[in-house]
This record gives sequence, C-alpha cells and structure tokens, in this order.
Amino acid sequence: DNPEAVRKAALALRQKYKDGVDVRAEKEANKVKDAALATTVSQALELYITARSIGNKPMKATTSTDMRKSMAYGLKKYFNHPLVELTPEVVIDWHRERKLESPARADLEARYLRAVWNWTREEMPILGLPEWPTGRWVRQKEWSPPVRRTRRLTRDTTPKWMKTTLTWPSQRDRTLFLLLFYTG
Repeated sequence: DNPEAVRKAALALRQKYKDGVDVRAEKEANKVKDAALATTVSQALELYITARSIGNKPMKATTSTDMRKSMAYGLKKYFNHPLVELTPEVVIDWHRERKLESPARADLEARYLRAVWNWTREEMPILGLPEWPTGRWVRQKEWSPPVRRTRRLTRDTTPKWMKTTLTWPSQRDRTLFLLLFYTG
C-alpha cells in the first residue's frame, strides 16, 4: 500500500469514530456475516439435522441418514458450495438435469433441499436467502408425477422369486412373504 492510500483509510476510520460508529462491533458483525455466507449446503444440512433431532417430534435416524446420502449423491456438484450460491436458475437447472437420471429421486432430493433451505432461511436471516427458488414448480408442473409399479409375478418369474425368497436368512420375512403369496 502506498502512504496516500493508508492516509485515506485512516481518515475514513477516524470519520467513523466521529460519527459514533462502533468499529469493533461492525468488524465482528462482518466476520459473522462472512462466516454465514460461507455456509455450505452440507453444513446447512448438518445444522438442520442437528436442530431437527431434538424437540417434540424428532427426526428419525433413518430419515437423517437418507437425507445425507441422497443430498450427497444428487447434489454432489453443489454439496460443498455456499448455500447462497444456489440461485433459482441453478436449482431449476440442477433439478431438470437430475430428472433425466431419476425423476423420483430428483424430486426427493429437491424436497430435502427445500426443507434445509427454508429452515436455514428462518434460522440464519443474516444470509438473506430469498424464498425457496422452486416455489413456482407446482404452477410449471416441474414435479414428476408419481409412477406406480405395475410389475407382477408371472408364471415365468414365480420360480425365481420363490427360490430367492426361500434363501432369505429371516424366517419371519420368508413366512410373511410366502403367506402373502399363497393368500393373495
């Protein structure tokens, strides 16, 4: 830095003190804001899961495990990027691209991301997150329609299914599925 630039910075700082600005508090607030703005998607997910694991209706361990796995896989491109970098366009493009691979999983991952986003928006207002960027998905019919499975056991597939079922280690599961098979 040259002496003139340092002198200008000192004068600006002096003027702040004269105006009654608490420079130290301002600096701390900027540190907090910078830390919050650096909050990644994965960090926001962990904060959300931690907050939801206590209270009246805590999140089940299986749900938190599925959230971690699903989001780490589906959002791998953005998982370690700051949450504030996810603009509506980025999220919509990601979802459309992901739907080509697996529509149902893409929708599930988007619902998980929406939950984390909305919770973070309420708990960390310093981030200045806007409304969930995909609120317009319902109107634009971006959500994939649910696809029901229509496969049935046929004469050709029944022997293979029976052989597989009889090898299951759990007698309870074997019995249950055989009961369902024989009684319809």
